[in-house]
Amino acid sequence: MNAPAHPVSEDCMPAPASLATGQMGMWLFLATEVMFFAALLATYLILRFSVAGPDGSGWPNPAQAHMNPWIGLANTALLLISSVMVSLAVQALALGDASRATRFLWVAIALGTAFLWVKSYEYYGKFKHNLLPGKVGEVFPQGSSIARRYDEGPGLAWLEAVKPQLEAMGGREYRLITGKEKGEAASQPAQVAEAVQADPSKRLAVEILEAFDKGMATPSMVARKVYETNEAIRSEGSARKELETFPALPHGNLWASCYYVITGLHATHLLAGLIALGVPALAGLFGRLRSSGLGYLSNTALYWHFVDLVWIIVFPLLYLV
Repeated sequence: MNAPAHPVSEDCMPAPASLATGQMGMWLFLATEVMFFAALLATYLILRFSVAGPDGSGWPNPAQAHMNPWIGLANTALLLISSVMVSLAVQALALGDASRATRFLWVAIALGTAFLWVKSYEYYGKFKHNLLPGKVGEVFPQGSSIARRYDEGPGLAWLEAVKPQLEAMGGREYRLITGKEKGEAASQPAQVAEAVQADPSKRLAVEILEAFDKGMATPSMVARKVYETNEAIRSEGSARKELETFPALPHGNLWASCYYVITGLHATHLLAGLIALGVPALAGLFGRLRSSGLGYLSNTALYWHFVDLVWIIVFPLLYLV
């Protein structure tokens, strides 16, 4: 008597809420990612502003660290356009147009790949200028305890690396001025000294090589002189390039570590997003993209938008401030 008059078919039962469940899982995952990047960027800001000061102990500005804002802006534009493409792909697939969704996905993948190419070009520039952790001369306040600790340990390797470069920049001129090298200019040390004074790189090399001969060259002293000379060259506004030595910056190694950790982790997340987008893009290329894959694509789009948002925050912190 209690049996229903019309048995309920399984086809009429509500379908599992797989799409909503998948989105909830993605939102939970992104919440952990938000905490991860928030902690990373907060640590960067604490390190950056805790060392700021007018005595030479501050943080390198973007120009000193060779951070080209136009490169950062170009990458920002690439990611913003790629986000639009991914959103259009989701909309197209929701309307059942798998072919159109596939085209949008491949455009987004191309833009994301272009971002990584631009970033690799930027990394190449950093390697060329030796802006690498452990390769930067540290500029600390003169006579400070941190400068003394630097001179006794970490700075010695940098000092040995920069000495042959200084020798190449002005070693011959130094020997001619001091009479240690014979040559046609040896009888005219005054003229050689005058030419050296007109060239910042040779003037610096001669000054530091003299300090080496007198046993007065220390890592912090040489780093400060390199830094001040580069700043003077930059302030001229001329086409003259910086000194071809290992760079010297206030807290330069800490800056380099932060830069590579932040941008490297972001690039790793971007690469993961490209792989995730590649799954439906390849399926569409072979005609196998179906509306049933909308849930996966929607979740991948959420992840992609998050990666773009992280870059929008990173860009001004590294390139503009």
